[in-house]
Order: sequence, then C-alpha cells, then structure tokens
Amino acid sequence: MTRLKAYLRPPQPSPPTTSASASASAATKSFNSTINRLSAEGFHRDVLFTFSSMLRSHTPPDAHTYPSLFKACTFLNRFSLGISLHQRVITDAYSSDSYIASSLINFYAKFGRVENAQKVFDLMPERNVVPWTAMIGCHSRCGNSDRAFRMYNLMRYEGIQPSSVTVLNVLSGVTELCQVECLHACAILSGSDSDLHLVNCMLDLYGKCGRVEAARVLFEAMVCRDIVSWNSMVSGYARSGNFKEIMWLFKKMRGEGVVPDQQTFGGLLTCSDSVQIDVEFGTLILGQIITGGLELDAPMATSLVVLYSKYGNFVSAFKIFEWVAEKDVILWTSIIAAFVQNDNARKALVLFTRMLDSGLISSTATIATVLSACAKVGSRLLGMSVHGYLLRQGMPVDIPVQNSLITMYAKCGLLRQSLAIFDGMNERDVVSWNAIVATYAQNGDLREALCLLNKMRLMVQRPDSITVVSLLQACASTGALQQGKWVHTFIIKSLSQPSIMIDTALVDMYSKCGDLKTAHRCFHHMPEHDVVSWSIIITGYGSHGMGEMALNLYTEFLGTGIQPNHVIFLSVLFSCSHNGLVSEGLSIFQSMIEDFGIKPELEHRACIVDLLCRAGRLKEAYKFIKTMFSDPTVDVLGILLDACRMKGDAELGELVARDIMKLQPVCAENYVQLAHSYASMNRWEGVGDAWMQMKALGLRKLPDGGWDIVGNLLQQQGVDVYIDVSCLSTKPTRLPTSDLMLCFDALLVAEVGEGQGLVYDYYDSTCPYVEEIVKREMFSIFAADATAPAAFLRLLFHDCQVQGCDASILLQSEDSELQSSRNFGIRKLEEIARIKSVLEDECPMQVSCADIIALAAREAVSISGGPSIQIPLGRKDSLTSSSQQADAHLPSPSIDDVDRFLQIFMGKGMDLEESVAIIGAHTLGGGHCRNIVSRLSNPKPTDQMDQGFQLQLRLSCPTLIPTNNVTVVPNDLTTTIFDNQYYRDAAIGRGLFPIDSSISRDARTMAIVAQFAVDKMYFFQTFSSAFLKLASTGVLTGDEGEVRLDCSLVN
Repeated sequence: MTRLKAYLRPPQPSPPTTSASASASAATKSFNSTINRLSAEGFHRDVLFTFSSMLRSHTPPDAHTYPSLFKACTFLNRFSLGISLHQRVITDAYSSDSYIASSLINFYAKFGRVENAQKVFDLMPERNVVPWTAMIGCHSRCGNSDRAFRMYNLMRYEGIQPSSVTVLNVLSGVTELCQVECLHACAILSGSDSDLHLVNCMLDLYGKCGRVEAARVLFEAMVCRDIVSWNSMVSGYARSGNFKEIMWLFKKMRGEGVVPDQQTFGGLLTCSDSVQIDVEFGTLILGQIITGGLELDAPMATSLVVLYSKYGNFVSAFKIFEWVAEKDVILWTSIIAAFVQNDNARKALVLFTRMLDSGLISSTATIATVLSACAKVGSRLLGMSVHGYLLRQGMPVDIPVQNSLITMYAKCGLLRQSLAIFDGMNERDVVSWNAIVATYAQNGDLREALCLLNKMRLMVQRPDSITVVSLLQACASTGALQQGKWVHTFIIKSLSQPSIMIDTALVDMYSKCGDLKTAHRCFHHMPEHDVVSWSIIITGYGSHGMGEMALNLYTEFLGTGIQPNHVIFLSVLFSCSHNGLVSEGLSIFQSMIEDFGIKPELEHRACIVDLLCRAGRLKEAYKFIKTMFSDPTVDVLGILLDACRMKGDAELGELVARDIMKLQPVCAENYVQLAHSYASMNRWEGVGDAWMQMKALGLRKLPDGGWDIVGNLLQQQGVDVYIDVSCLSTKPTRLPTSDLMLCFDALLVAEVGEGQGLVYDYYDSTCPYVEEIVKREMFSIFAADATAPAAFLRLLFHDCQVQGCDASILLQSEDSELQSSRNFGIRKLEEIARIKSVLEDECPMQVSCADIIALAAREAVSISGGPSIQIPLGRKDSLTSSSQQADAHLPSPSIDDVDRFLQIFMGKGMDLEESVAIIGAHTLGGGHCRNIVSRLSNPKPTDQMDQGFQLQLRLSCPTLIPTNNVTVVPNDLTTTIFDNQYYRDAAIGRGLFPIDSSISRDARTMAIVAQFAVDKMYFFQTFSSAFLKLASTGVLTGDEGEVRLDCSLVN
C-alpha cells in the first residue's frame, strides 16, 4: 500500500505557503472543470488522459475529481484502474464523501462486485439519499430484488426519505405483484406518484405481472402522459393477447394526436405469440412503420425477422435484416438462427463471419446458435474454432452454450470432448442430459446411452420425449431389438402423456429391427397419424421386400384425407425402387406431379434413376437424367455409373464418366471411381488412362477423403473453394480467402519443412495417432486455461533458441536452462510431461519430448485463432542442458536493438519478413512486471510509448517492486488470442517491450510492421513459414540424441 501510495500520490516538498495552496487549488479546479466537461460529453478516455496530466503536473485531485474517473473506468471496462483509484481515495481520506461513495458503488455494481459495493456503503460514517439510492440500484441490477427491497425498508426506518429515483431503482428489479403494489402505495404517500418516469415504470410492471386492469386504472388517472405511457399499455395488452384493447389504444392515440413510434410497434411485435400475429399482419405493421416515416431499428427488425422466420418466409426475413443500418448482436443472432432452422447452416456461418468483421462481440446466445450450425455441417474445425473464440473472449459459458458444445462435438464424432464438457457442468438441465444421451446413442454406444438414462433418473431429472426418441433411434440404427423393447417398457411405465413423436419413433425402431408385426401394431394404436408416421411405416414394409403392402398402405393413407407431401412420395418411390415395382413407381411419380402439384426434388428424381437402374433399363435412366435434371449432380450420375459397371455396359459407362468429369474435373474421387469401373469390366487400358489423367492434373487422394490436392491448391470435395498452399513453399504472397466457411481465412496447410532429417510421416508405423493424441490432450488443457497457448508457444521459442528444438529446456539439474533468469515465468512443463505419459502408454519409447513441444506449440497457435501449420517430425531429445547457454542465446526483454534480433532469427535461415513475424509472435502472451519495470523507471528518449498505455502499465506494475515479481501484464486480449494485434499496438506506441517501439520506427522493418498490422492473412502466412524454420533448424535426428522416457531426465 505504501509503495502504491508513493506513486499515485507524489510526495509534496514541504508545507506549502498560502499562495502556493491557492495556486494548487485553482489548478485543481481547472483540471476538475476539464475532467467533468469531458465526462459529460462522453469522452471517457480523454478523462483518464487529463487525470494523467494532472498527476504529472503535481496538481492534487480533490473530492470533485474522482466521480468522473470512476465513471470513465466503468464505461471503458478498466476494473484494475478503478481499484487503484479507490486505493488513492482511501489514502486521500475521501472515503466518506457521499458522491464518491455512490460512484464507487456504481463502479463495483457494473463489474458484478456487489459485496465490494456493500462494503463501501457499510464503511460510510454518514449516508444520505444518494448512496442509499446507489446501493439499492446495485442490488436491483444484480437481480437481488429481495435485498434491494429490504434496504429500501431499512432506509425509511433510518429516517431517510426516498426520492423518486430511489423508488425507480427498487422497481427496476421487482418481479412480484405484491412488491409493485407496495411501492405504488409508498409513492402515493411520499407524493412521488406525479413523477412521470415513475408512473410509466409502474405501468410497465403491472402489465408484466399480469395486472393490466390495474395498469389501465393508473393510466386513466394520469394527468400527463407521454409516448412511453401509451407504449407500456400496448405492451401490457399484447402480453395478455387482448387484441381488441390494442386496437382501441391505437384509435385513442390518434384521437389525442399521439404518433406511434418504434417502441409502440415493437411492443406489439415482441408479443406476437400471444396475439397470434401472422405474416400478413406483420407486413401491415412494417408498412405502417415505413409510411409513418419511422426508422426500422434493430429491436423492431429482430421481431420481424423472428416473425417471418416462424412462418418460413426466410427471404423476407433476410431483406428486413439487410435494411437495418445499425445492427445489434440480437438482430445478428436472430437471422443466424433463422438460417440454422432453415437447414442452411453454411449461410449462417457466413453471416457469423460478417458479424465478427463488423466489430460486434458475440453473445452466448449467438455462440450457441453458431455451434448448432457447426454441428449441422459436421465440421470439427469450425466447431473447435468457435469454442476457441468463446474461450479467448472470456465469455461466460452458460448451460445453453455447454449443451450446444456437447451436441457439436458429438456430431463431429468427438465423444471424449462431449463427455468432458458434460462432466464439467456445475448445473445440468434436461437438455444437457438429452444431449449427452444422444451423443452416445448417435455414435452407436447404446449401452452407455442406457446407463446415462439410468443416471439421469437417479439425479431426479425426468426424461422427456427427446430422451427416449434418441434411444429409440439408436436402437433402430443398430438393430438392437431387445434394448428397444426395454425402452418401450420404460415409456409405458414412466411417460403417461401420449406423444406422436415417441409413437413414430417406436414404429421406426420396430421396422428397422425387422419386427414389422409389432411396428404395425404400434402404428395401429397411435391416437393420431401424421405424414411422418405414414412415411415410416410405408418405408418399413418397402425396405423388407413387402412392396405390395407398402403400396396398400399408401392407398390407405390417401383415404385419410391428409395432404401428401414430398416426404410420403419419397417413401413410396423408395419402396417401389427396392421391390422392382417399376411401372407403379413411374405412375406414382407422374401422379405426384400432375395430381398433387408437387415439384419433384432431387431425392425423388434420384429414386427414379435408381428404380430404372435396378431394373436394368440403363438407357432409359440416362434419358431421364438428361430430361429431368437441368444440372445433374455427381451423386446421381454415380448411381448410373455403378449400374453400368454392374451390368457391363462399357459404352454408356464411358459416356456417364465424361459427364462426371465435366462437372468436377479436379476431383480425385471421380477418377478413382472411374478406374474402379474400368477394372470391373477388365478394361485395364482405361484404368491406366484414369490414373494418368489424375497425375497430369496433379491430383492426389488424401487419406481422410475430405480434400483433394490439385497442384498447389487444396479443394474441399463437393465445395468450390480452393486454398493456395504454394505461398508457404516460396516467398509468402496474399492468400485468397473465401467467405463460404468461417475458418478458411486461417486454414494454412504447409507442406514444407522436410529436411534436417525430419519427415511428415515419421510416426506412421510406430505411433500413427500421435498428432491426434496431442491435439486431444491440448484441447482439454486449453478448455481449462485460456492462457495456456501463450505458455506452450513461449516454451517452444525458448527451447529452440538455445540448442535447437531438442527439449533441453525440460531437463532438470543444478545447471539446467530453467535456472537462467531469461527463462523466468516458463510454464506448463508438467503438461508436456503428462502428454508424454499418455503417449508412452500408447507407443512406448517412440515419441520424443522435442516433438511433443513442437506439436503442442502448433496446437497453441491453431486453437488460439492462428494458422494451422503442418510440421515435419523426427526430432530427438538432447543429453545436455546449460544455464550459461540459455543466458548467451536468449535475448533480454530490455533489448531494443533491431540488429540483435534480426541477427538471431536470420541466423536460422529466416528472411527479414519472417524475422519480424517471429518477433511479433509474443502477441500470444504478456509481459512480467519484472521485465517491464526497467522500461517504466528509466525510459529512453527514443522509446516512444502511448501516455495512456504507460499510465495503465504503471498502475499494473508500480515501479518499486521486487525483481522477482511474477505479475503478468496482458496487452489487450493477447494472452488468449493469436492475431496481428501486436503490430497494430506497436505502430501506435502500445507495445510491452522496447523492441516493440524499435521495429515500428526502424527503416528496414517499419513497412513490414505496417503491412502486418492491416493484413492478418499475410502475417499468418509469413509466421507459418517462420515457425517451420524455427522448429526445424539445428535439430537432433537419426542416431543423434535419444528419446527420453522421462522428459525431465536423461535415460
């Protein structure tokens, strides 16, 4: 405290003279005037800069200075600075000032520190209405309405007369009718019932509590009303679904000359469920908004987007979204959710990318929606990137987000991660249990899914229809009839409410398990049938060779009067196709078009192609494709190509193959299929031609089947997106990006770096899953500690810098590298040891500690938002470690000599741009106070640092600190995110270290810093190349070194 006071309150020379005191007082008043003016105008950053100037000029602040400072800290989210200012308030003996105390209470309330705010309040020797009002508002805003109400009563008991603002603060957190009525009575007794703002608040609360009649009485008694009064009444009636009264209010508004505003229509739209507003009425409201000259703001647009999406009008919903100039996060979330619900997850991800580019910070609702989109496209890369974004932003992970994470990882086949999220939940709802049960059910682990159902019941969590449907679907997909019967018994005993969804799932389960008799009995006992249940039973008979029965059921369905849709016709056509009912299938297809006016979709037409191919009518199938498909898909042509192979029709097969090549000329899978077709017909010259064409086009088939390599391009199969990887094997160039998928701007696959005895397939035969294991373990580490990426990246840099990347930094001895002061603050050594232990269980004595460090650092870059870098492996561990070597080769944090840094990194084969990229790689991390204090205490004239940033560092790291201080000072979000923020900061004097200032001014590096600052992709490419060179230079390979059993000890 003494040291902090020494900085924040510079010592005065000697007792000042009267004239000096008067001068100081005048200066203080002048600064206060400026600070208060800037605060009133909303220039909160300038408020802090002015206060910094005030301190430098040795002008003492007074009680009038601090309220504006705490307000600035609140708006700028500077909690640590506010704490420092509170310390100064205490040392300057201003704690008892009521306005300062009220500002402190509001400050702590903003950051959710209610107990701190209460402590400030309790320590006040005297309290007037101002701190009472602030403290009551603090509890109300934090959701503790009972505490706020008790404090209100205590305030009155102590003889403090509440103001109308006090009552408003209590009302802001009230949810119970009795409390509203009590406060209403208090307002009448105190004479505050004439306050318009207070009465409007009570109108709104009466409506929310379902007492719209009481609100009407209060409304009619009002002498003066404003538009807020009218809007409160409209919202109240809208919540109760009283459309007649709403129309009466609109009529009366016009009669009194009151013009509706955005909130009037918004209040009606937000309650569209209770009023049963349809799209037509929504369009009418939109017309009123436009003709009335009102601006379509974000809240109204959100309501309209939700309304149009609810009725399936997504085109109009998107048009409304695009009309809004100032979009908020709620509007973005609603349109993203609309596309997810419309099975257009890719478009939803594109919109999420646009939202991030607009500078908005996502809400947890946005993240939950985007994770649902990732689950639908089944992309683990996208899902993990969104999860990483969630962690880096430090967002609260609520139950809906955790549920979405469980589902996303399950859909991507990552059961371990799903279970880790579930096990880490402090609270679970039925959706959480459903998600984890569905996770195991969908991945075929029916035994574990049933165990979880039992655990769910033991936790007194009642399973619902979603739970049992997931289990029935698992039984259906695995043919587990006995387990399905057990679930059926559980449904009869535990779920009394009938559900068409459960009944349909039972029919589906028994059908797929081959028990058609029970399936038909379940279908017959259903209280009602819909199109889906009819489709299930028809498909069940059709798939078991009972096509005639399927057609009889279709005839029975037509007699029910239910309007058929595309689903029922797909089931019937499928049944015809699998039972050789060619004429019946063609007839039903024609009836679908002519009798029911249903336009055949791709699936229906593909069924007809399959129907004709199974019957051997290949030429007729080809003619059908040419007639019914304006743009045939590869999958449909593939059906015909396989049929040609089976029937031995080489001529037609070659014709179809050429059509496929025209659609996707650079898809390796097509050439492989063509080669197989030729081989089945013993046309070996065709097989050779197919492989030669692949080679001529530079195509290679990747093992996972997800991507094709086309020369220097990666193409995702089925998606017209190409990613240039040649930039990493030569001088980096700008990487073209696509907005089709969220993470394409960060997906860099580097196929360079082999050499020095390192190869990409080093562990293919000895430990083939090493990279997957490291990725899995690192992900769990990052999920628990968002700052972990910084530690692993720094560990690699410090290891490679001394003796090459040989894990020498992990060796423990009296003279190890860790003893060097340059390795101060190195973390996560124990995690490397833990990963090594896991790999030893999987592949004993195969994977070196050096390779583990390199793979861990690669994952650190990727999961924290940086590029994905493919690295060669085969490093061996060193036998020696020396603190003297570390002292000699690791640069000091106080060095500002650009030449020294360039010498270090260019000595490893890097060019100038790569060296600057590596220098900036400590964007993923922060600085320890002990490494920054010398820069703050003895700044060089050439060291240009932003004054506001300098003040922030001084408050975080007081100059009089021990040299072993381990406090980490982050720069922006750099402890958790890998991006080009470092270069933007360096360019404006906000870098942590002296070298940050130097490279932004040096003639050789200044332009590179500026380019990296504005072009993240260019930085990513350059860094990827630099990372490979750093991790691959001077390594031990072959017979050099060893593979340690324990990373901290030589064998």
